[in-house]
Amino acid sequence: MLLRERYVQGGNDAMKLMLIGRIRRGGAQPGVLRLHRRARAEIIREYQSSLARLGALKDKARVQRDNLSQVKSERVAQKKSLEDEKGARQQVLYKLSSRSQAAQGNRYPVRDEKRLTRLIERLARLAAAPKPQPRPTRAESEQVADASLAVSISIV
Repeated sequence: MLLRERYVQGGNDAMKLMLIGRIRRGGAQPGVLRLHRRARAEIIREYQSSLARLGALKDKARVQRDNLSQVKSERVAQKKSLEDEKGARQQVLYKLSSRSQAAQGNRYPVRDEKRLTRLIERLARLAAAPKPQPRPTRAESEQVADASLAVSISIV
């Protein structure tokens, strides 16, 4: 009756109670008790082994979680560094773009000024250069030759 109550209540050692009851009555065999002790010892070893494996798995999971956390923090730091570098490059690009636009705005007047200066210098050279006399025609050359002969004859 006690065994049945223990079983209904969920007692985890119902076999032990049954064997204890048989021993008190003198009916339990020593071989059965030995088997019971071995089975119980095997169950305890398996339970301890399971606990050890569970502990090892927990440790392994904790190490992996720590590694992942470290990798995540490194990635966050790398991302921040890259974003900072990107911002710095954008600022440099903006400055260069601004300078380039300013230089382009100034470059065209300088180029135009140089062109105008060259044009003025060319015109000045052309104005200062002696103007070529038109070539005398054949009739004019004969008159000049006759005149120079006449001049040279009269001088003699």
